[in-house]
Amino acid sequence: MKIRYFSFNHIFMFPVVLFLSISILELPTVEAAGLGLKISPSRIRLVSEQGEAVSGQVRVFNEGGSSMKILTDVGDTGNVRNKEGQLIRQAKPLGSTPYSCARWIQILQGEGSIVKPGNFIDLKFVLSPPENALSGGYAAYLFIRGVPEFSDKEKAEKQAELITIPRIGMSVFFEIQGSIRRTGEITKLDFSPPSEDKPLSIKYEFKNTGNAHIDLSGVYFILDDSGSLYGKGALPGFKSFPGDVGSEKAEFSGDIPPGKYKVLLTYELNPDGAEALIKEIDFEVK
Repeated sequence: MKIRYFSFNHIFMFPVVLFLSISILELPTVEAAGLGLKISPSRIRLVSEQGEAVSGQVRVFNEGGSSMKILTDVGDTGNVRNKEGQLIRQAKPLGSTPYSCARWIQILQGEGSIVKPGNFIDLKFVLSPPENALSGGYAAYLFIRGVPEFSDKEKAEKQAELITIPRIGMSVFFEIQGSIRRTGEITKLDFSPPSEDKPLSIKYEFKNTGNAHIDLSGVYFILDDSGSLYGKGALPGFKSFPGDVGSEKAEFSGDIPPGKYKVLLTYELNPDGAEALIKEIDFEVK
């Protein structure tokens, strides 16, 4: 399981116990888990007409050894570009992105609930866009914390102890129906044919030119001179917000005999896959 973002924050001093909060964001699984706290789903996509509120729900499980009090807060989400040009998802300050919908989220049910070990609750919320939100897609993190609950007897028995408070961020995506433009372009494409000591490599740069979040995925096909399929592979994708530019690289390590070939590149702009980008490159192996 890969964790996209990892941080420590919020250290609270109590008479006998030290609490440490740990944040776990953007887990690429249906269920996100951290130190006894688990949620499902880990990301949700909501759609409504302009100006209409829409509700959502997340199930919160306590798989730890003590009761937990469930608390929530919200924040922004965005990407930063590392030195290789890859986009890395991370939390951002509240209201710091132009596509933030964090302040539109209100908890309706479950805030402050005590969840015993082995049990769960359904946390319900509503997202109410303002009238000036006319089009496009928006995003935020809904953070869920599980604060351990101790009886008076347990508190009296404890000496100095380190207690970790799990804090999981669920990605919330909101889109205004009928207004989404999920578009993008390949701004750079570097292709290197195979050589004696290097495999075939494809490096590309993609820019999100639309007004909504895009899950980019792709595949490449190697065709011989007769048009028959010789090989194929995945083009590593990434998640982007409007205006983001990110890079990825793919390699084909299989042997390619001398001859003329074509590489067909296909990129899908998900989640709906309504648009695809196709590139072709001719090359020769001598």
